[in-house]
Amino acid sequence: MRISGKGQKPALKDYIKTTAIIMAFIVFCIAVFMLLSGKQKESKTIDQMSDVLSGYGFKAVDLTQDAQEKFTGLTVNEVVYYVKDDVTFEYYIFGGANDAISLYGTINSNISKIERDNMINEKYALRIEGGKRANITCTSLTTDELFYYICRIGNSVLYVKCNPDSKNDTYKIINELGYNMDRKESE
Repeated sequence: MRISGKGQKPALKDYIKTTAIIMAFIVFCIAVFMLLSGKQKESKTIDQMSDVLSGYGFKAVDLTQDAQEKFTGLTVNEVVYYVKDDVTFEYYIFGGANDAISLYGTINSNISKIERDNMINEKYALRIEGGKRANITCTSLTTDELFYYICRIGNSVLYVKCNPDSKNDTYKIINELGYNMDRKESE
């Protein structure tokens, strides 16, 4: 838009040009938002999860039968527990996203209760990542005794526990599995 002199009004073509630029910017923003919000992360299969974790020396235990009996009302397809030293990965695959959301909510509530019961100071505050971004939700909590991490992608839930000293190495594995939301640790 050109700057008009004293007492002159901008020409109609200046208004049209400014409106076109604003509209183009709005369309661009909407397109970027739709591309980013519609992007869905894919959950891993048990085989994919096992391949990565066995490469790090984790031992796998199939808990599908026990979980199907324990989680009545949820459609549990597969559950595998991976353990190495003080680090555990529990991986759940459900019949649908609503079942995964239910388990995620239960574990998240338990993590929140740990935070409240231990009156954890701000350094160890519960961190909720992402929330409504695509189909992924993650929560982590570090106390003096344990590091907790839970992530839901679609119909799967990954629940990790370890000693805080193992946290950075554990995050590397979580990243490799694709169950992190581009989170950067700031310790």
